[in-house]
Amino acid sequence: MCEVCVMGKQHRKPFPKKSSRASQPLDLVYSDVCGPISPTSIGGSRYFLTFTDDFSGKTWVYVLKEKKEVLGKFKEFKNLVEKQSVS
Repeated sequence: MCEVCVMGKQHRKPFPKKSSRASQPLDLVYSDVCGPISPTSIGGSRYFLTFTDDFSGKTWVYVLKEKKEVLGKFKEFKNLVEKQSVS
């Protein structure tokens, strides 16, 4: 028996069922800006911005024509989730 063959047949431990580090919705939100994308969208957007809630896995996506729109979209996202969490 060669060492590589034995290691290749070893079983791995399963991933934990709950990998979330947040204890409630919107405790931890990940964000990413992607682009520039070519070709542009029909509306002329070259970037997109994502917000992902660590607890629920829910993702919001915003399309952007320019990177400088990120702060405005973040404020829009923040207002949206604050209104939804109060209701």
